Amino acid sequence: MSLSIEQIETAFKNGKPAPVYFLFGEETFLTDQAQALAEQHLVPPAEHDFNYDVLYGAEVDAAAALGLCRSYPMMGARRVVIVRDFDKMRGNTLFTSLADAPNPACVVLLMCRAKPKLNANPYRALKQKAAWGEFKPLKTHAVAGWIKQYARSHGYKMQSGADATLAEMTGASLAQAASECDKLFALAGDRKEVTRDDVFRAAGQSAEANPFVLQEHIVKGCLSDAQRVLDRLLQQASQPDSEAHRIVALLLAYFSKLLRLARCRHQRISENQMAKAAGVPPFFLREYLSALGGFRTGRLEQAFSYLLAADFELKGGASRESALILTLLLHRLTALPDRRGR
Repeated sequence: MSLSIEQIETAFKNGKPAPVYFLFGEETFLTDQAQALAEQHLVPPAEHDFNYDVLYGAEVDAAAALGLCRSYPMMGARRVVIVRDFDKMRGNTLFTSLADAPNPACVVLLMCRAKPKLNANPYRALKQKAAWGEFKPLKTHAVAGWIKQYARSHGYKMQSGADATLAEMTGASLAQAASECDKLFALAGDRKEVTRDDVFRAAGQSAEANPFVLQEHIVKGCLSDAQRVLDRLLQQASQPDSEAHRIVALLLAYFSKLLRLARCRHQRISENQMAKAAGVPPFFLREYLSALGGFRTGRLEQAFSYLLAADFELKGGASRESALILTLLLHRLTALPDRRGR
């Protein structure tokens, strides 16, 4: 069974690591985290120069790398060898022998940025005989739970809704979520509870002017209120053009979730199933369903096309200023809601 990063961390902290770890998957933040945990827990800092090695598959000879994995520590209890981009190493089939007969004095982490061909050696042998973990990108609805766990591991508690708000802002990128969490922890300091207002403040926003309030005004068809929030977001931003890109990206994610919910609307499934299918944090599901009542499916699709056009313009498809592009976008989006629904 695939190991979780929590299981790997527990083994490392307890000083009971497996001799060989085969870690792969597109969520490279977790493989990077495994490497950081190995560096932190498996070899004392004073021994790093001679008992801790990081190799890169495209740059190292397979026989030399395998020889290092079979060597013994110098003046220490354990050697650690990290091989990044293991799937790019020529001749890595030699490592089939390491799966069969690992070195008990060395912990080896063989890491791939994607899923290799597991039916061919050395990957087949490693998956059968070594400790292994596949790190897939989390589904959007699961990111809030990951953020809550990440905060807990750093001694912080996320107030109800703070984790879901941050997940909405960062999307499925764990690297970005972790980076934003670290900002929040610095902001909170000795105050061990992170609030939703903290999330907005860390993003340079406020409870009155943030992308979620902007979304609310759009779905209500309130152009003047939406324009007021947009103006404040751009004024508060240190880089207004980058903020414009971020706003459109968040609105694209928002309307794509509304579209998926619209397709779930007539199915007899639970709210939890709807949230998973649409990629919506359960905390926000009722708000999404309420917003959905203001749009017919055709108008949601029209909103999505307007957003794609604005995204294209912001990326160089037009010479207009970003503020004007977003203002024209708001005029189009706020004209779409129809409270009669469908």
